Amino acid sequence: MAKVKLELSRKNVAEKVALGNKVGSSMTGNVYFKTPSPTLEALKTATTNMSTASDDVEAARKNVQMKMSILYQQESIFDGVMTQMGAYVDNTSNGDEAIILSSGMDIQKEKGAATMPDKITSVNATTGDNAAEIDLSWDKSYNAKSYVVEIAVNGTVLEWKHAQITTRSKAELTGLITGTAYQLRVAAVGSAGQGSWSDPVVKVAL
Repeated sequence: MAKVKLELSRKNVAEKVALGNKVGSSMTGNVYFKTPSPTLEALKTATTNMSTASDDVEAARKNVQMKMSILYQQESIFDGVMTQMGAYVDNTSNGDEAIILSSGMDIQKEKGAATMPDKITSVNATTGDNAAEIDLSWDKSYNAKSYVVEIAVNGTVLEWKHAQITTRSKAELTGLITGTAYQLRVAAVGSAGQGSWSDPVVKVAL
């Protein structure tokens, strides 16, 4: 004897919306099902409400991603400004601890000679969650305080542009051109300065 197969636990919201619309349409005016229970109106309402809620969640998710992208950009700008300010205080103070402390900045602890960060050798580029995004990741460098990311449109002549400064071993690059191939590279920055650029990786923004 045949039985209905729903398998709702295996369906995502989009598939459930499609199923609700299909069943509602198929059962409307169907001579075999004259008094549906629950009513077709109840099914339509449940389907519409679920679809609306799903759309709201997707819109909120995109809004959060956009705001996170803005935060990363503003954090990158702040890091650059503060790094320049630190260099200014260093040059102006001539190593006088009291003067440095009067700027609101801390004093570095005395330690052995700093070494340049190692070259990053494990850069991996993947397609981002949204269109025109590329996610970049790499292994941490033990003596790195931050990382600089640069990007260039793939071609014969590369024009490298600053993309991001991050303290994490990953970066999310947004606002790219869909269908365009990009070269990306990363360098670690430590107490002794910036290390060598990684070998570029090529990725097409989808």
